[in-house]
Amino acid sequence: MMFQATRNYQILSTGSGYESITMPYKNDTRLILMEINLKDVNGLEATKKIKKFCPNIPVIIQTALITDETEKQVFSAGADHCITKPIDMIAMRNKISEVTDAPFL
Repeated sequence: MMFQATRNYQILSTGSGYESITMPYKNDTRLILMEINLKDVNGLEATKKIKKFCPNIPVIIQTALITDETEKQVFSAGADHCITKPIDMIAMRNKISEVTDAPFL
């Protein structure tokens, strides 16, 4: 797990899907940016597990390509939004603001 402090936010990064599932239990997690393609646990499966026990934590899925089928899977997993890579930072800020009800500068 990698830690970075920026402005009033602490950014934690995991190296695996399993770590992302356990992170909300170990930290004050307020938002999760989830990659679909992870080594050990698919990001969609990780999102389902996180949302089962922590339904109020917003999850934004990021992926290189979003098809209609992928988008359906993303929302079926419980994600609040999805975004394509390369990530447009203005779009990301807007999505973060939407799901957290707070401006993200």
